[in-house]
Amino acid sequence: MRAAIILALAAGCAHQQKVQKIEFEGAIITPNEVIDARTLFEQAGVDLSEKNFADAAKKYDLITSSFKDSPLVMPSFYNAGLAYESLDDYKTACDRYRSAADRAGDTNDGVDARYKLGACLAELGNWPASREIYTRLLDRKDLSLGDRMEAQTRKGYAEFKLGDLATAERTFSRAIEDFTAHEAEERLDTNFFLGMSQYHIGLIAHERYRQAQIHLPEKRMAEELEVKAGLALDAQSKYVKAIKVKNPDWAAAAGYQIGALYRDFYDAMINAPLPEPVKADAELREVYFEELKKKIRPLLEKALRTQEQTVMMAERTGVMNDFVRKSSSELEALRRLLAPEGRPEDRPPMPAAPSQKAPPPGKRTDGAAKTG
Repeated sequence: MRAAIILALAAGCAHQQKVQKIEFEGAIITPNEVIDARTLFEQAGVDLSEKNFADAAKKYDLITSSFKDSPLVMPSFYNAGLAYESLDDYKTACDRYRSAADRAGDTNDGVDARYKLGACLAELGNWPASREIYTRLLDRKDLSLGDRMEAQTRKGYAEFKLGDLATAERTFSRAIEDFTAHEAEERLDTNFFLGMSQYHIGLIAHERYRQAQIHLPEKRMAEELEVKAGLALDAQSKYVKAIKVKNPDWAAAAGYQIGALYRDFYDAMINAPLPEPVKADAELREVYFEELKKKIRPLLEKALRTQEQTVMMAERTGVMNDFVRKSSSELEALRRLLAPEGRPEDRPPMPAAPSQKAPPPGKRTDGAAKTG
């Protein structure tokens, strides 16, 4: 047997020097044990299942560096990626998934590694590279409906983060159309990406609503308010569709945003340009705001009810994410604003919507290690 002997010598006199580790092809011999690649792989698997991610990563890396010809190298690269991903070390995870993909080539394992690589690139904010990964995957003809849904949705999310809202909307819409056309033939393992696509279609409509401006004179203001109200209703209807998907995470996100729509519209009315006579007269301005508050109070009441329903739904389903926390915070702000002494100028600011990342559920992203 050809041997590669590595001598690690202790410091000091010659008689104190020891052979600490000898590596043979296919095995590592230490003073206490002989470790072969399979044993090391199984130990790393135990560490991974017990969430000892740092230990698992070290063992998988040892396999890839010490047993280069072993058939366990490719799954070790992949599983090391899982471990580093769990440690939030997405850069190293990308390196490992890329190595796994290179080793696996055009096989199912290679496809799995590319899906994971694209997701980690997204975590690093490398949206162009993430989009490219999923664009290439969508060229394949052997993807299941669930695989296509994930690739389309992650591609759309990259486009969304790049600010290309029109392209992102088309990509998300294609994902939903694909699901609708094939749902009778194939069952999804998870509705996460369906909910994510529909939610972001609502979010894009919400952004169009936010961008709609209101200007004087009064006739123009009335027309623009009508347009803005129509955009708000469009966004709301799309968020409702996201809730109907019944994925708890995205339903909570959509519920929060519907409440935010009502609050946004209230704020838009309060902050709308004042007609000159009102602007110039302090007494008239006070009367104006009092009357305006009475007319738009229902917007706050609807926002309050929506956020209450979102929090109740989250409690019922056991969901706790950034959107649920924002709903709880906004709920308290709305209650203060609706109190008899609440005044527009005292209103707390609308909390910024959290950015929703795509956590890793589903076939390729549930943390399932390769078994080799």
